Amino acid sequence: TNLAWGKDVLELGCGRALPGLLAAQCGSTRVILTDCDHRALDMLRPTIDVQLQLEDHGPTEAMYMLWEEDQKLLEDATEEGFSGSTRHWSNSHTGTSAKIPDDDTFGLILCSDVLYFAKQELPLICTLKRRLHPEGSILFVLPERGNSGITNRFPQMLRDAGFHVFQDIGPFDWEKLQEEHVLGYTAEQDQEDKDSPLLGRTDHESGK
Repeated sequence: TNLAWGKDVLELGCGRALPGLLAAQCGSTRVILTDCDHRALDMLRPTIDVQLQLEDHGPTEAMYMLWEEDQKLLEDATEEGFSGSTRHWSNSHTGTSAKIPDDDTFGLILCSDVLYFAKQELPLICTLKRRLHPEGSILFVLPERGNSGITNRFPQMLRDAGFHVFQDIGPFDWEKLQEEHVLGYTAEQDQEDKDSPLLGRTDHESGK
């Protein structure tokens, strides 16, 4: 099933944005790649420029986003006040990336390895509640790496917030999944991906 087809897609905490870039080639109407770090967004723009030259891509844009600001907007709207602050470590780095509009919603939200600390959980849930279209879906990948508390707790937090959660628990056979779900994927394609300047390395890794 192509989850991105005909949908506006939002990727949260995008980093190198491989899920969002793939969605842009899978029939999405548009893709917004977001991160709280302006440096990550600045590094992503050359990749987006390459992406836009490919056939069958959707409009793609990198934008600044801070989940805590969605938390503030949501809590203000319910007249509960805002207990935290939008001060954030990423504020020490300035950039030219436009901020995502406050009222923008999406039919598919992608979250790939975006939770590291417990204090991120509530802001992220607020963002998901504000940004997901009523008929939309969220695809969430949450790996374990010493954060088993988050891994075990967060799916239930989503349920408590009103989301319907369908959960698959690994480990997974990634090579088998690629062969089954990535059209035309072969071992030769895997090597081509590793050699690709778009997918195989960052500018930092290549020494540029």
